[in-house]
Amino acid sequence: MPIDPICKREVPLDTPYTSGHEGRTYYFHDTECKKKFDEMRKNIVRVKRSLKDKHKISFGRLRKDIIKPGICAACGACAASCPSIIMDGEKPKLVGPCTACGICYNQCPRTITTEEELFGSIRHPYAARSALKGVREQDGGVVTSLLAYLLEEGLIDCAIVTAKSEDDPWRPVPVIATTYDELIESAGSIYAHSMTIQALMNAVQQGMRSIAFVGPPCNIDAVYKIYKSPYGLLHMFMRANILPLGILHGYVLT
Repeated sequence: MPIDPICKREVPLDTPYTSGHEGRTYYFHDTECKKKFDEMRKNIVRVKRSLKDKHKISFGRLRKDIIKPGICAACGACAASCPSIIMDGEKPKLVGPCTACGICYNQCPRTITTEEELFGSIRHPYAARSALKGVREQDGGVVTSLLAYLLEEGLIDCAIVTAKSEDDPWRPVPVIATTYDELIESAGSIYAHSMTIQALMNAVQQGMRSIAFVGPPCNIDAVYKIYKSPYGLLHMFMRANILPLGILHGYVLT
């Protein structure tokens, strides 16, 4: 059976709730899921139309400037926002038509060109360690404690974090954590690429409106560019606030 792209539940083929997009039929569990999907797709189409008169940038430029030189961060931002791009291992791959809208290139964190934007500015440094029992303190457990507090106080709907695969402990798996137990399961750093941008997109599609996002600096850069850039997508079709928490060798960057 097909999967509802919003709630991720199986849907029978005879469901009355369907939508067509770019030659493909999507099936939904109820009217609410269909409404969320249709609204998001309409806004994406609007963004792409607004970019038609701007300078054309194709996937070929992304391949030439970022992928082939080996500086791709494998954050998955390009694949998360374009149905014609997938992540083939740790490299973006074009599998459909490219309209040269430039979104994949302009929201890529590796197309940042100034030193200030690459490194950022440090305002206040602090040293901390979690006081919560049961938290694995690989680097102090600060992020887990912060997220637990935010969830408990109702300040966020979910947190985008990374857990270890049950089948392969070295393989990271992005998780949309909505409970304390899910946060504890994902505690501890994993020094490998995690496709958390797609998980962020999924959380938005599921109706999450206040989201904490945890990732390495490259993924945080991608979120900032997607959220703030006029070429990005997130800020155009989502109604969500994002709290970015960057992880860098035991340091938390906010």
